[in-house]
Amino acid sequence: MWLKTALMTVIMFCCSIASQGMIIHNYCEDIEDGKLIEEGNYDEDYLFLGNELNFKGNSEDLLFFGKKLEFGGSTKLGIISFGKTINVSGTAGNGVIAGGKKIQITGIITGNNFIGAKSITIDGNSKVNGNLFTACDIMAVSGVVNGDIYAAGRELLINNEIKGDVKFYGKKIVFGENGKISGNLTYAARNRVTKKDSEK
Repeated sequence: MWLKTALMTVIMFCCSIASQGMIIHNYCEDIEDGKLIEEGNYDEDYLFLGNELNFKGNSEDLLFFGKKLEFGGSTKLGIISFGKTINVSGTAGNGVIAGGKKIQITGIITGNNFIGAKSITIDGNSKVNGNLFTACDIMAVSGVVNGDIYAAGRELLINNEIKGDVKFYGKKIVFGENGKISGNLTYAARNRVTKKDSEK
């Protein structure tokens, strides 16, 4: 899955450069501690190579390669991000491709998503209108998912309605009080499906 994600990233990156202009920010710019707060509006793709980006603006695509991304803005198309911590609280019009240690979605995402991380959280305030393809240690879904989930990992926590199918390969699936799948559940797991402890 990582090979496919990397290949898709390279293809999309090359297509973006060839088809339109791109705004580029990197370590060489005079940014204190490698941190940048961006509030501008861009008709081009936005590429950041550096330490930390807090993006509150608008762009076509956002491409991030660094340590920490705080995304509270919007993209007409998608987000491609590789870093240690990625928080998406804004809106993306064509999905998220991301790899990192901790990835959290609290915004509104439209389109298919390819995410690999140690932990993935789909927050209760979020909405994903598309399919999720993930590989992780723990994935917690508390937001609305209008699409299918294809996941591989140790544990999948479901605490909201998945309005699609779920295919999971891993150790354990846990349903919270609000956990529900409207489509089909296909899984291969060592442990049986369990009900989440109400005290947790």
